Amino acid sequence: MEQECWLMDRREIKQSAGRLIQKVLDRALSARDCLAQWPSGGDLGDETLDCAFEALNHYESDEDIRQRDPAYAQRQREELQLLVDCLLNDQPLPPRLKRFLTPIPLNPIWWIKEFLDRRWKNRRRSG
Repeated sequence: MEQECWLMDRREIKQSAGRLIQKVLDRALSARDCLAQWPSGGDLGDETLDCAFEALNHYESDEDIRQRDPAYAQRQREELQLLVDCLLNDQPLPPRLKRFLTPIPLNPIWWIKEFLDRRWKNRRRSG
């Protein structure tokens, strides 16, 4: 019986998260506000919830890229919609979305190169 309660709680938390992300996709809620309202169910060890949270963080930080690149924006929205479907229907996470669970290496040289590349591109556009 105790396990059934845990499953119900986990399912409710996932559905709540799915509804929040759907509001972002419907433009009724910003990604930042969605992250602030993210259901805090403790450490449930749920791969789909973890992935959705990371994907939403990624979505929130890429607003400028989505404005410049409609194809990228469409791909991000499709990925979030797939996550919404998984969350609302308590389905397993598709393998292609598991990349959000893979930590980005903290290689300082890569970060410096990325920073300089972006500055150079921005400088060329404005100059």
